[in-house]
Amino acid sequence: MGIRLLDTGFLTAAENMALDGVILDEVEAGCSPPTFRFLRFSPPVVLVGYNQDLSQEARLDYCAQQGIDLGRRHTGGGAILFTGDMLGFEFFARRGQFGLTGGFGHIIDRLGALAASALAALGVDAAFRPRNDIEIEGKKVSGLGVAFLSRAYLFQGTVLVDNCLERMIKALRVPVEKLKRREIQSILNRVTFLADELGRTPTDRQLKAAFMENFQRGLGIDLVPGGLTPREKQRLVAELPHYRSRQWVRRKEIKGDTTGLLRAQAGGAQVALWADLNTKRIKDAVITGDFFARPQRLVMDLETALRGASLKPRLLERRVDNFLRAADGELVGIGAKRLGRAIVEAAKRGVVSWPGFTAEELNRVHPMAADLNLTDFPRPRWLLLPYCAKDLACARRHEDECTLCGQCDIGAMYQQAEARGLEPVSVTSFEHLMAVLGRLALIDGASYVGSCCQAFLAKHDREMADTGVPGIIVALGSLTCYDLGKEQAAYVGRFERQSELDTALFQRTVDHLTSIRTARQDHGHRRVHIG
Repeated sequence: MGIRLLDTGFLTAAENMALDGVILDEVEAGCSPPTFRFLRFSPPVVLVGYNQDLSQEARLDYCAQQGIDLGRRHTGGGAILFTGDMLGFEFFARRGQFGLTGGFGHIIDRLGALAASALAALGVDAAFRPRNDIEIEGKKVSGLGVAFLSRAYLFQGTVLVDNCLERMIKALRVPVEKLKRREIQSILNRVTFLADELGRTPTDRQLKAAFMENFQRGLGIDLVPGGLTPREKQRLVAELPHYRSRQWVRRKEIKGDTTGLLRAQAGGAQVALWADLNTKRIKDAVITGDFFARPQRLVMDLETALRGASLKPRLLERRVDNFLRAADGELVGIGAKRLGRAIVEAAKRGVVSWPGFTAEELNRVHPMAADLNLTDFPRPRWLLLPYCAKDLACARRHEDECTLCGQCDIGAMYQQAEARGLEPVSVTSFEHLMAVLGRLALIDGASYVGSCCQAFLAKHDREMADTGVPGIIVALGSLTCYDLGKEQAAYVGRFERQSELDTALFQRTVDHLTSIRTARQDHGHRRVHIG
């Protein structure tokens, strides 16, 4: 079967994204044939996934200084820096054609394997790794994505060709968010480039020939060079202003009035609800993150369904469950149940009773293996503190110890722990944290109050919750190792910058949790050192 082959050369981000939208619509309508496209970008661009907040994914000042464009893809997933040497490849088809049926998983598995075979044909040991990466010996060399309409889809990928790692790290904020359980390692050991693996830069002709040959053979098709249809050209001109606009590029940003803003996160998804705290109803919602949705507008429709909903957890949970069950779609990278829990968790910040705490303050308070309502939450007996908040000159910085010298916030929290009958622990690394939680899990009625940064929670909330130890985490109040690209050093306890506790909120949280549970009188409590 003949498939149109388009090679559109170097285009701007807006031109490339507009073409993606136009071709996908035209293929679905049956006005354009199935299409394979090669694309490149000039100037270089940071492209965020369809559901991401650009301001949270890109270092905007650096991009402006370096002439790096900003754009938004039609496909979900994470942010990428697309430089001029990288090659993009895309496949547009109606669902069911070429034996490609089903949802995200089946289509990306088939086409991802073909793309990996194309790179392998160049002489590297490339393999597809679900859900959306091609790797060479465990290092990512290509990211993949799919956007679905009701009857058609766009499959696309990017080949990292020449090494631009330093520029990538400076342009993007969140590559560390993609690392999975116990895979914290430097970005250098997680990403690779085709030229480094081959020992040479492949020519443009070699790259394209490898993809053409493997997709033709794998799908039983013939790629026939062609151009845009008159209808596609007309629509491109008409729709290009939209893809240049802030409405498209910055559409997921949290901005403006934050009165009544309630937040929560779960893994790679962030939920923001604007609520009327008098009527206890949702006025607006934005859901962002590194995940894929089928169909493309599933999340947008969910955001619409949340408007006017009650903040009451049971009613909201029922509305979210009913919507997700009725929707003919899927969420990949953040399961429907987990996203639903995050939505309800955000709403609780507008209805829970923490006297003296504002909803904005509760956005920085995160329950682990617990409920923000503190139902059955035992009186905390341990206070977990991040070593990175200690003074850089402290001789005990990397030890579970404090000399109460008064040079940092940690000493003040040790003093509060003593006054409240808590045992303080200076957590010196991720492994130390998990060891501490493992020991607490063996103690009946154990619970804790702690502090860490939002980025750490985004990666490790499930691991912490899976220990089964109830806890309340207060977010740090300053730049962290994740903002500064030092997450590997922090993981092993060697982050040499000082973070700052949100001391006032942390102290009030400790006071609140210990005072409301005083009636339990620590029945049967005996002091156990677990650091």
